[in-house]
Amino acid sequence: MTPDEFNALCINDLRDAKIDGRVAIVGSGPSAPYIPPIEDLSKQLCVRCGIDWPPKEYFWALAERAYLSNSSEYFKVIRETYDKTPHWQARIYKHIARLPVQGWATFNYDEQLPEACFEIPGKLEKNDFSVFPAVGNDTYASPQEFFGSRQKLVALHGYCDERNPEWEKQIILRTSDYNKHYIDNPASLSIWWREMLLTAPCIFLGTSLKEPGLHRAIEYLKTEHLDRLIAMNHIHLLDNQPDPNTKKYSTPGTSLLVIRQIHFDRIDDRYSGLMKILSEFSGLSIDRPMPGCVGPEPIKPTDSFPLYPL
Repeated sequence: MTPDEFNALCINDLRDAKIDGRVAIVGSGPSAPYIPPIEDLSKQLCVRCGIDWPPKEYFWALAERAYLSNSSEYFKVIRETYDKTPHWQARIYKHIARLPVQGWATFNYDEQLPEACFEIPGKLEKNDFSVFPAVGNDTYASPQEFFGSRQKLVALHGYCDERNPEWEKQIILRTSDYNKHYIDNPASLSIWWREMLLTAPCIFLGTSLKEPGLHRAIEYLKTEHLDRLIAMNHIHLLDNQPDPNTKKYSTPGTSLLVIRQIHFDRIDDRYSGLMKILSEFSGLSIDRPMPGCVGPEPIKPTDSFPLYPL
């Protein structure tokens, strides 16, 4: 099976899954390489906060140690990483913003997805975009609101809001941040995910689902509402590369034992395969603009060049 044939199956599976009735859960994958990867952020935290980087340590644990070692430098690194993003955007967000979904929930702190949504006339109004943790009198979208008359966008783990001088202190990144919002009473995000995952079918994009808060929320729901969780038919879009020897693709399984996987072949490091798949639903072309200015015709020996009266 060729990559194009494999991706055609992915498109058919997504159509059958009716993504127009789903909520898109967007991870950090589409932001690369415009946002520094976790590996680069980890190195910066180690240098600036004076800690080592043990092999196989989870990032949220490293971030906790960096904070405890030098909280001032920790917050400076976070602000510098996400506040000074380039003034350009990953093209894939233009497609994600135009997917016929009920809305978007993102784990990202950067502005790429919100910008892509707001640049579409009439797509979102100011009140359609919200952030958790909410600050002051602000609020954030509940799962039920995603099935209202307008699409919603919520940044679930904070956002680099230039109006908020302390946004870097409120994002969810360290182990203690996750415990505060997912575990400790009132565990607001666990409640949010309970409502979302048991009432709204989701499609997970650009995430490995190794995110600790969501992972713990799903593990808990599996013990209490396994049948309902499976019945929602959530889907997880994942890259699948053929075996280098057999040239065959592995069979899609389930993520966390309850979320159906749909596989695609990225084709290259630019994820051209995924762009093609999303373009089938966004309505946008992935072709580069072609120059169309036609020059004069070549002069032939038979041309007479008649004189025209002035």
